[in-house]
Amino acid sequence: MGTNVSKKGGITKRTIHVIVMFILMFGIGMLPAPGAITADGMKILGAFAGMIYGWIFVEVGAPSLMGLTTLVLTGTITMNELVAGVYGSQIGIMFLMIFLFTAFIEEKNLGEVAAYWILSRKVLKGKPWLMFLFFMIACYIVGILTVGLVAVVIMFSILRSIAEIADFKPYSKEILAFVLGIGFTAVLGEMSLPTKGTGLVYVGIYTAQTGMPFDMIGYILVSVPMSLFIMICFMFLCKFIFRVDFSGLANAQEQLATKAVAATKEQKIALICIAAYMGVLLVPSLPQTNVIVTTISQFGVGGIALVLFGILMLIHVDHEPIINVGKIAKHFAWPFYFLTTSVVFMANFLTREETGVKQFLTDTMYPIVSNLGELGLVIVLFFMIAILTNFINNVVAGSLGVAMGIALAGMLPGLNLQMLTIMIAMAGMMAVATPAASPNAAYSYAQKDLVTARDMLVYGWISVFFLSLCTSVVGYFYASFIL
Repeated sequence: MGTNVSKKGGITKRTIHVIVMFILMFGIGMLPAPGAITADGMKILGAFAGMIYGWIFVEVGAPSLMGLTTLVLTGTITMNELVAGVYGSQIGIMFLMIFLFTAFIEEKNLGEVAAYWILSRKVLKGKPWLMFLFFMIACYIVGILTVGLVAVVIMFSILRSIAEIADFKPYSKEILAFVLGIGFTAVLGEMSLPTKGTGLVYVGIYTAQTGMPFDMIGYILVSVPMSLFIMICFMFLCKFIFRVDFSGLANAQEQLATKAVAATKEQKIALICIAAYMGVLLVPSLPQTNVIVTTISQFGVGGIALVLFGILMLIHVDHEPIINVGKIAKHFAWPFYFLTTSVVFMANFLTREETGVKQFLTDTMYPIVSNLGELGLVIVLFFMIAILTNFINNVVAGSLGVAMGIALAGMLPGLNLQMLTIMIAMAGMMAVATPAASPNAAYSYAQKDLVTARDMLVYGWISVFFLSLCTSVVGYFYASFIL
């Protein structure tokens, strides 16, 4: 997130932060290397530290590109190797395609249509707590279909309608519960599929560090039920600990149904295309037992997405291509594309054997980790990342956690690395307690006519710790069973 620009003595705060960013990028590499870390390892650490600082205090796009450039200028990697590793790999192509498909979804306005359809179901009539749960599920699904911030904006608009219908007053616990619920479920939606956004970042780091493909179907079988579990736990927290009164929601369904709009032909076609896209990307995880599966799988996730995107550009409906690149271009999130591609590359690059970082972590953490056991390690890492994610970007916090967790896993032979990856990914989604946690949290804090910063901070941290405890313990056993 960028800082507000304010002048003092002719120099803006942003300029100062940019200077500090470059000092970290180039300066850390000049320091003596501790322990097993090599000279190249220090240069990579410096570039990564500068990127993280820039992501927090400047913006997410430019620091990503500058950090990668630092690697070339310090002689750590050649430009050809950098471009091939960041943008020319299967994961790099996959990121390009997923951001294009996300722009396609936004251009068709599918998120709002889906949200109102879910909240207008007759089963919700007279059931206020079920309405609250479905509200979170709607936000979660919009987060899957689009990106977290889009989901947050859409659901805040719907929340204001609900507040008017149910007569919820600003700064009440009822409004606060909805706001926190939006914060949790929007980011959960971002990581729930291994084929898009945040989920793809973590899967990419796992694949890059282990050299093994991730079980995509297993990922979904863990992430989706665990996301629902987190929603139910949060609902329990609101009802029995926060003492929220949702009785005003009893008749909200009927009035929300009047706002629901039927999907147009164009939107229905778009939904079918997105479902087909997500389904085809799971093919490489299926048993390679027939020629169709093996033929599709040989393209890899990036190649599959690229081919499907091209097909949808060729197919015309009512004299218009299903995907019109010119129309969706303005919805493409370039800064976050640069962030996700660079963080996956850096996390992998940083933990290569020749940097010595993995060995340094092992030497430093062995006395602690060796006595924790598997469950203990999961709980400790979960809480570490859940706390960290509220002070730096949630994608960055989760990526650091996955890279560190895999590096430490060698001290516990037999540890399920896929389980560990998903658990750390979920920890990175506990990003609601501070404005620095994510753009979604910052947007929530900015709704000062609905919630106070103090309530967001206090109830946000209580929610983070409660959900972290529930998720880390239950998730460990469930994910171990599935994976």
